Amino acid sequence: AVRKKNSHSAQLRRGFESGLRAILFRYRDTQGTALEPLVRRLTSSLPYLFVFLEHSGVEPTNNASERALRHVVVSRKISGQIKGGQLWMDRWSWFVTCILTWKMKGRSLVDEISKII
Repeated sequence: AVRKKNSHSAQLRRGFESGLRAILFRYRDTQGTALEPLVRRLTSSLPYLFVFLEHSGVEPTNNASERALRHVVVSRKISGQIKGGQLWMDRWSWFVTCILTWKMKGRSLVDEISKII
């Protein structure tokens, strides 16, 4: 269970968000440059970047997700791309990610797939 940390943690989170917001404001006019995708992504992700400071149980990295998908990536590299190109690779990655996420959360594969269908 994720529980809220002390008020000092919330203050720290707001400070980090404020600092990054100020930096991103400096680079607001990056349209058409190589920085544009990074600035856009950081700006849209800002509310989620420092959640780990305020809530215990939230990891600051995605290492658990990376480790869970590692065997899929290794097998893909050994066997090569799936026939059908990038579209099918994207679909396969999405499917495996969903299955692993449901498994980690203790959800039934059949129940989750039936919700989608």
